[in-house]
Amino acid sequence: MKLTHCHIENFGTLHQYDLELGDGVTVIKAPNGFGKTTFAAFIRAMLYGFPRANKTNLDKDPRRKYSPWQGGSFGGSIEFEAGGKAYRAERFFGDRPAQDSFALYELPGMRPSRRFSENLGLELFGLDADSFERSAFMSRLGETGSLSTGAIQAKLSDLVEDTGDIISYDRAMKSLRDRRRELIPYKGSGGRVNQASDKITSLQAKLAECTSAGKELPGLYSEIEELEASAAAMEQELERLSGEIADASSQETARLLYRQKEALARSCTEAEAELSGLRSKYPAGLPTEAELDRVGGLYTRLGAINEERRKNAEAFFIGKKAAETAPVPEKPAMLPSHLAFVILGVVLLLAGAVLMFMRMFTFGAPALGLGAVLAAVGLYLNSSRLKQIIIRAEQEAAARAEAMQQEYELKVRESELAAEECSAGIDGLFALYSLGSDRDIGVLTSLRNDLLRQERLIADRDRAYSELAGFNAEHPEVTEAPAAAADLQALKSRYAELGRAHTAAVRLLPQKRSSAEAYAELVRSIPETEAALEHWKTVKAEGIKRASELDKAADFLEKAKDSLSRSYMHRIEEGFARYISRLEGEDRAFVNPDLSVKLERSGKLRELEHFSAGSADMIMLCMRLALMDALFREEKPFVLMDDPFVNLDDAHMEKTRELLESLGTECQVIYLVCNSSRC
Repeated sequence: MKLTHCHIENFGTLHQYDLELGDGVTVIKAPNGFGKTTFAAFIRAMLYGFPRANKTNLDKDPRRKYSPWQGGSFGGSIEFEAGGKAYRAERFFGDRPAQDSFALYELPGMRPSRRFSENLGLELFGLDADSFERSAFMSRLGETGSLSTGAIQAKLSDLVEDTGDIISYDRAMKSLRDRRRELIPYKGSGGRVNQASDKITSLQAKLAECTSAGKELPGLYSEIEELEASAAAMEQELERLSGEIADASSQETARLLYRQKEALARSCTEAEAELSGLRSKYPAGLPTEAELDRVGGLYTRLGAINEERRKNAEAFFIGKKAAETAPVPEKPAMLPSHLAFVILGVVLLLAGAVLMFMRMFTFGAPALGLGAVLAAVGLYLNSSRLKQIIIRAEQEAAARAEAMQQEYELKVRESELAAEECSAGIDGLFALYSLGSDRDIGVLTSLRNDLLRQERLIADRDRAYSELAGFNAEHPEVTEAPAAAADLQALKSRYAELGRAHTAAVRLLPQKRSSAEAYAELVRSIPETEAALEHWKTVKAEGIKRASELDKAADFLEKAKDSLSRSYMHRIEEGFARYISRLEGEDRAFVNPDLSVKLERSGKLRELEHFSAGSADMIMLCMRLALMDALFREEKPFVLMDDPFVNLDDAHMEKTRELLESLGTECQVIYLVCNSSRC
């Protein structure tokens, strides 16, 4: 079978794309982003349609992933040859599987054909989509797990006409294992047998608890009876103590009242004694507050008088000293008349001097004489005036000093009279109340304090007498000291201690009764618990037996499958050995019945995960080719390779080229690649 032409109307990024395909190896080299993987997905979709959608994972929902970016019809057509005839298959897709369409035509002529249905891939190759992707559709060689599927095993076993037998093996094995896990999991806990074991353990513990409860129940009943008797006895004792406490409390109250009365009487006596002591200090009594205020005012006035006297004396002496040291009056300006004499005399003197210098003695001598007289007269007149001014200033200063002296003496007499008046008032108060000779103002403070103390003592005394009278009116029965009472505190301590013990007993009783009821319930449940224990032991035994039978059935089924696998394994092993010898050299490889591969390295079989990605790709390529040879012994399908050799080095790439060229002589190969080094 081979493809001859592909037309993509719209599929992912590809739009109106056509490709002619011939025999041998067809290389489609295009850069990243062109749509090579999209083209491979298109071929798969044309053969098998789209799988069930996975709405949460775009990679698992190709219908959504390859929906056309540019809009338009979603799909295309392929032309292929099979069984000596040519066909054209058209397939278009909608948003849902119900909107998909499929049509098949026979070429040439485009006559509708029913040779193949929409299950085109299955009918052409005898493989479902998953099996096709594990054989001829090579895009991810690095997936190194098992290649086996039910469809592949059916085809390898020549059971293609009845693939249900092989496919049913997987379902049967899964069903056996699921049933086995329901009974006893292969790993971990869970399962009916473990559940039964847990139930058995729980029931055995409960049965032991019930048995223990049955043994302890009689003793618990005895404890309850003793506790009830003890609680009743303590109640009687508490009642007796309560009466004693009431009597002792009454006596204690009477004693406290008598002590209170004694204290009130003592307060009256003490207040009287203190008041008497204060009054003895002042036989003539204490001045009133008004009298003390008046005398205090006299002291204040006397102090002000003395301060005024001091200030007057200070002012007098300062004024007297100032008068005595008064400065001489300044020399007054010369009067114009006096100044005229002086000026005229000076002028005549100058003129006479000039005339004398000029030897005009007749005129010069008289001028000199007259000038001297006139100047002397002016100076004399001015000197006499100055003396008069000084004398007058001295007379005025003496008058002021005399007036100041008289004024000061008057103030002194007035202040002495005022001071004598104040002292007389103060002496009168001190004499009236016989307060002694000390006239210091501090005595007033002491008197005022004693006056306040007297008022307080009177108030305290009156209050004490009032309280005593009130107490006597309220408690007339308190007349004498009561007899000694029992120790009230000791009685209360005993009552409290006994009360705590009684409370503890009362609280413990419901707990004991509840425990007894619970124990009795456990004892009553013994038959039911024993029956349940036997039931779960039976369930466990049956589960173990059933699990063993399921293990045997799975083992027999596995052996039957291995026996069937041996009928085709030799063909795959031979093909794999042939291919691996051309690519990987001397390492020994082993193919397992599930079509997985292991390599022998250093004398030990190892999984492919232990090797490099390139080595794993080569091994899986050989496995895929050997599987194709075993699957398609007559007409081989085309092989689609979506750039599977990205991990190969140059040496392996060269061997792979030779292998692909050889493969191209046997079947059609479509090779998608983006790098020239892998062309």
